[in-house]
Amino acid sequence: MRILVAPNAFKGSLSSVEAARAMRRGILRAARDASVDCLPIADGGDGTLVALSEAMPGSEFVEITVRDPLLRPVQSGFLKMGRDIAVEMARASGLAMLKPEELDVLRASSAGLGDILKAAASYKPRRIFVGIGGSASVDCGAGMLEALGSPFCMEDGRAVHPGGGRLHRGVKIDLRRAREALAGIELVALCDVDNPLTGPLGAAAVFGPQKGADPEAVQILEENLKHAGLLLSRVTGQDVAAKAGSGAAGGCGAALMALGARMQSGFSVVAERTGLEERMNAADLVLTAEGRLDAQTIMGKAPGQVLGLAAKLKKPAAAFAGSVEAEGPYFSIVPGPMSLEEATMRAAELLENAVMRFMLFKEAV
Repeated sequence: MRILVAPNAFKGSLSSVEAARAMRRGILRAARDASVDCLPIADGGDGTLVALSEAMPGSEFVEITVRDPLLRPVQSGFLKMGRDIAVEMARASGLAMLKPEELDVLRASSAGLGDILKAAASYKPRRIFVGIGGSASVDCGAGMLEALGSPFCMEDGRAVHPGGGRLHRGVKIDLRRAREALAGIELVALCDVDNPLTGPLGAAAVFGPQKGADPEAVQILEENLKHAGLLLSRVTGQDVAAKAGSGAAGGCGAALMALGARMQSGFSVVAERTGLEERMNAADLVLTAEGRLDAQTIMGKAPGQVLGLAAKLKKPAAAFAGSVEAEGPYFSIVPGPMSLEEATMRAAELLENAVMRFMLFKEAV
């Protein structure tokens, strides 16, 4: 039997490579003669650079120091792929970089993404792919724009301090320096959500609570995003706040579009560059996984896209996760009552065992 293993990263627990290895071990414990093809995947969020580098021999990871969501120095970097470069917001301004007690969505900044973009642009690439999933901030890309030389400013010209909670203080923004920093480079934002900047499906309402925002903070962020969106629309001459995907990454989608970026499915880029469809065509069974499977999985996250492609190609498929909150061919790796801390620490072991049980049951029937 030929089995394609294509997991996403388990945020804060397993990389997609580690997850693929655990799944492979589980398969071979139950079916020693199976042929296992391991293909880590991603959708523009955590693990995007890992998935691309694993599938593209010759790519080079360049390390740099950037600012994390709370503006502390942290090691990060980007991936050189010939004349193209890929960057991952989750590696600089990512939610998984913060401890639960550090979550502060009103202060969290996207400045680290701007630091990476500025460094990447110095290599004069043809194209920069910007994975914008997994962010900790809801600042409409203000930190990113500041790092590129174009901060939101107050009436006296002083830059507004980073964080979504202070956006209301800005009265103007000049994008010329940010555009100059990225001049001549095609900017492609990798994103698999189409949320607008504001409203019931906007960045604050949908993603704010996931980043630690209580109802009061959500309302503050909503009003501030409306304000920032108006400033971006005024300076660009187009209603970027209303565009699909403008609410991605806490509003970084809107800021990137204001700089001329086009939005593209992160999963489709990773799938194309890794040859996912061709490798799936050669498989008899497809298995995927990530930390949590819920309604967002079906709406575009990587495992949902893997299952969708498998259905299109008429391949049997299943997905595994630590938390399952949706209906489908989904299987929890947690065998019984267990704390989140324990499940996180034992994620590789639990995933391996769950895949082994699945394979044994499959063989039995």
